[in-house]
Amino acid sequence: MILKALDEKPESQRSRWRILVVDDEPDIRLLLEESLVQGGYDAVGASDGGEAIDALESGRRCRDAEGNAGQSASR
Repeated sequence: MILKALDEKPESQRSRWRILVVDDEPDIRLLLEESLVQGGYDAVGASDGGEAIDALESGRRCRDAEGNAGQSASR
């Protein structure tokens, strides 16, 4: 699974990863975002392809480990 492969990265490198989660089910999307954030990654969610493109083009902020908006999604 993708999460397992990402967990193999050293924690010092995880903060450099910004992950866009796209899913039309809000509960699934939030679960994935929260799991990634708890694993030390920046995560941002989108409900469909159009919203994902908008997030990338607008540089929507990712959630950090504390759940705060932080870095841009377009790193």
